[in-house]
Amino acid sequence: MEKELCIYIVRALRKYPIEGAILNSDRGSQYTSEAFRNTSKDMYML
Repeated sequence: MEKELCIYIVRALRKYPIEGAILNSDRGSQYTSEAFRNTSKDMYML
């Protein structure tokens, strides 16, 4: 899976929030990438 797809999904959660949703990452490179971490921080997910 590409990191861009993971970032797209995280951003979509802002538009369509799901109360109590849990983002389950498998610690793969797309989830540990700087771009994904920065997006998560910007959205107050970390």
